Amino acid sequence: FNIALRDLDIRGAGNLLGAEQSGYIHELGFDLYQKMLEETVAELKTNEFSHMFEEEGNKPLRQQKPCDLLFFFDALIPDYYVAATQERFAFYNRIAKATRNEQLDAIASELCDRFGKLPEEVTNLLMITKLKLIGTLLGLEKIDIQPQSTMLYLPDQASEHVAQRHYMQYLFTAVQAEWMAEYKPGFKMEKKMKLQLHHPTHADTTSVGLMERYSALLHKVYEEARSEVEAAMVG
Repeated sequence: FNIALRDLDIRGAGNLLGAEQSGYIHELGFDLYQKMLEETVAELKTNEFSHMFEEEGNKPLRQQKPCDLLFFFDALIPDYYVAATQERFAFYNRIAKATRNEQLDAIASELCDRFGKLPEEVTNLLMITKLKLIGTLLGLEKIDIQPQSTMLYLPDQASEHVAQRHYMQYLFTAVQAEWMAEYKPGFKMEKKMKLQLHHPTHADTTSVGLMERYSALLHKVYEEARSEVEAAMVG
């Protein structure tokens, strides 16, 4: 899984994510949860829930380096919303496998149709997955959203993919753009190069508001960097 499960309490997986565990996931992030959960999910697919994945056969788990996410809010499918463990498991699995925003929107529509209005935690889960998708597309190692600022962790040269290099190059240019000034951007170099973006004073600092804002910002970086590359190729 790319998304940590709140209540995968079968076969000893335990309560891995929830309000009482929010500090724990903040420290560990999605990647460690992913490693822990992929082993559990692989076992579940071949045992208790094998009937749900018969069409998949015995395919190996995908090896990816997705963008990690840290955040200060809950992102989960609560049991009071989807009561059946198998159904929650199935929805988590579909969300984890989504590669496009349209797929996540379709899942949101299905949840609304079947279970009613989305709780805030579910909206957060879908939004944070969208943010993860664009972060991965740009080649970011991690995005850390906190109440006062958001930190983007840039890949080092050893791990940077050639196809994503121009996005990182454009990001260094974008921080000097007028539209970026309200974020008071600043690079920090510790073990990793990081770009800190402060939430604008007028920004909606709710969980959804922040995720929408930074998803839009990263999509803008992606589209402008791609246009720049395309223009250079034409020239």
